[in-house]
Amino acid sequence: MPNIAIVTPYVPPSMVDLFYYLESCTNHNIKAFIVKKKPVHRRHKDHTKDFRFQYSIMESKCFYLERNELAIDFVFNWKRELKEFEPDLIIFDGYGSAYFGAYIYASYYKVKKVFWNSNTSLYSGQTSSLLANTVKSFIVSNNDWWIAGGSSMKDYLLKYGAINSRISLAPRAVDTVRFQEDKAHYKSNVVRLIFVGELNNRKGCDILLDAYNKIDSSNIELYIVGDGKDSFLLHTFAQEKKVKNVFFLGELPYTETIDCLINSDILIVPSRREPFGRIVNEGLAAGLWVIVSDSVGAKDDLICHPDNGEIFSSEDVEDLSLKIKSAADKIIYISETRDKRIDWIKNNWSIKVTASRMSDAINSCLKL
Repeated sequence: MPNIAIVTPYVPPSMVDLFYYLESCTNHNIKAFIVKKKPVHRRHKDHTKDFRFQYSIMESKCFYLERNELAIDFVFNWKRELKEFEPDLIIFDGYGSAYFGAYIYASYYKVKKVFWNSNTSLYSGQTSSLLANTVKSFIVSNNDWWIAGGSSMKDYLLKYGAINSRISLAPRAVDTVRFQEDKAHYKSNVVRLIFVGELNNRKGCDILLDAYNKIDSSNIELYIVGDGKDSFLLHTFAQEKKVKNVFFLGELPYTETIDCLINSDILIVPSRREPFGRIVNEGLAAGLWVIVSDSVGAKDDLICHPDNGEIFSSEDVEDLSLKIKSAADKIIYISETRDKRIDWIKNNWSIKVTASRMSDAINSCLKL
């Protein structure tokens, strides 16, 4: 039985079940080597108790550059951990300083390498630096197989040297079952908008607040789930402009975030720059109509269906305001097509589909 190591920086709550499904749908011995229990820049709780798969938390040190939204991790025990497991294939979830030891191990012991691009696209990963592009090309191209989490992430891999015939598309998905178990949408007489994400410049919550303030919100409510360095500025804007029916809920546990999504009607993703945007998956899994900026990578794969939502021009407050008003005006249609969105994401972009396609990629790489 081949040993498969998955090297990943962090397993968020929404991705826990992927590792479980992947282990259950293959005949391989799979183990996750996780750099850290939780990201240092977010107030997430340690949820390793929910892991139902083999894993090891590495000995690491992390430095976070808030201005650049960049985590620099150093891992000290790759050789010992990997040599004990003796992997036949290593899947690298992206790249970063934390992985250098694992790359060296794989190259030295001639272990097959799979580059899993689950979060970087040309919407976020482009740079004008010759040195940075050279390093990216070297890291991305120096693999035996590639897994892309979406079409925009496949384009990124091709740009930096991946072989097209060896790229497997395994959607960056969430477990849709979590959104449907004993859940019922709370119906009300108001239209409920929701934003979920960090409150920083990149995520664009300020654009949303400005757009929301320009419409008649007497029968519309806006719920903001998240926290971050721009929290005070956003609260101040809402108070000074006397924005009606806006509710700041702060950062919530994942289960409570799911409940908020289920009890909303429209998800707004106004990011100035977004590699993919897994929240789009989650919104569709909850049946929401999703409005995204054209800088959100997920638009190419998830908002392509006319019943799923629509796209506005990034940072265009007027365009977003019009899209919100238009969606509120057709709320009856949006409510009637809710189940269509749930079925579409479940059939086309579920975490079980991801696990199955990743399993196929592993098998194809092992045959090389």
